[in-house]
Amino acid sequence: MNLIIIGTGLAGYTLAKEIRKLNQAINITMITDNDGAFYSKPNLSTALTKNKSSNDLIQNTAKEMEEKYKIKILTHTKVNSIDTEKSQINIEKKSFQYDSLVLAVGANPFRPPINGNASNDALSINSLNDYKVFRKKLQSAEKVAIIGPGLIGCEFANDLISQDKEVYVIGPDAYPMSGLLTKETGEYLQDELSKYKVNWHLNCLPKSINKLNDKYEILLNNNQSIFCDLIISAVGLRANLSLIKNTNINHDKAILVNEYLQTNISNIYAVGDCAQVNSHYLPFVAPILSGTKALAKTLNKDKTNVQYKASSIIVKTSNCPLVIAKPNTKHDTSTLTKTKNGLKLLYLNNEKKIIGFILMGDQVKEKQILTKFLPDFII
Repeated sequence: MNLIIIGTGLAGYTLAKEIRKLNQAINITMITDNDGAFYSKPNLSTALTKNKSSNDLIQNTAKEMEEKYKIKILTHTKVNSIDTEKSQINIEKKSFQYDSLVLAVGANPFRPPINGNASNDALSINSLNDYKVFRKKLQSAEKVAIIGPGLIGCEFANDLISQDKEVYVIGPDAYPMSGLLTKETGEYLQDELSKYKVNWHLNCLPKSINKLNDKYEILLNNNQSIFCDLIISAVGLRANLSLIKNTNINHDKAILVNEYLQTNISNIYAVGDCAQVNSHYLPFVAPILSGTKALAKTLNKDKTNVQYKASSIIVKTSNCPLVIAKPNTKHDTSTLTKTKNGLKLLYLNNEKKIIGFILMGDQVKEKQILTKFLPDFII
């Protein structure tokens, strides 16, 4: 069997590893437009606190991954198109045939349009190369603005204050991480990070970004101005659909796949941040690991549907420990308990069973116990 995996991120490499646990004979070719280094992307937002350089984050080079897992990796290679009828991909003047194709192309940063002569200077940190640029620019920066108060924005804010940087977080939301937290828990996170030089500019949007001498001025739509040395854009990610736009592969906000991670084309699959599984979009580590394990079995002729085990998101805000298990079904009620140094919110269904939680501060110690009560999420 000739298998091609496009993408060498967590989803692509984990799939290759899982296949090798089951089968040494499958011919695996991986293709990436970067150097193919294997690293954990979630570590990008904690590297400052852990005193890790960009090179320290690399776990294996592409060559090491090739040798270790007996795979072929084409680095710095762009796939121009996919011919679903001929089962081939096209790279410049070459074509590669596949029996099965897996798209593990991840997601790209969303860049909202902002006026000004320096709007393009805002850094999106979504790869090791992005991170290298960020660390170089950070050397001469004391004040850093983050556009986007979501999970990634909050993690970078937490990481930057470990280096005694003054941080400004900007966004239209009423409180941080509004997509994952409630008003009470979001405001708790906001208050805790405010103790460490994090300045919040919420309920507003950047109107323009201009460079004035060696400083940036961010003009907000409430007519306030923020002056800083460096700007990070953490508005969010969008599934990378560029490769399938001119194909007959179905997509919505991500590539549409069934419970076997199979697209509408029978020998093409998608996994990771680029995939939408039966209408569910789950761009987190635990679902990726569950998906790759199931898909490896399917590609090894053991058709296996993906099952997402009960899990939680550990948000890397060390100055305000935070664990979230967002309910997969509608909750009827919630209970909120405040302690001296923490907060616990439980989501309950109509039978008063726990179907999710938010743990903050000293309450994160209950994560392991509460996770046992969560229902599995079977696609």
